[in-house]
Amino acid sequence: MLDFLRQGISDSKIIASEGKMPPFTASNLLKQSETLHRNEGNITTFFKKLVELDYDIKTGAVPAEYFWLAVKEMVLKKDA
Repeated sequence: MLDFLRQGISDSKIIASEGKMPPFTASNLLKQSETLHRNEGNITTFFKKLVELDYDIKTGAVPAEYFWLAVKEMVLKKDA
């Protein structure tokens, strides 16, 4: 959603079509655009941590059973 907003695309029908999501979801997310912009850094950091966790699981550095525990830890962490 943030990528669409950065590109100046704010039509929910276009976002829904290109983002392959229901139009209702795109419309609701557009209403939250100010909150998304305000928390962009946190969202980006969270996504990067998820990708790192996925990589660690796929390479065997972390057992797959650790996934949900790690996600909960990321969500509950105050400084993230």
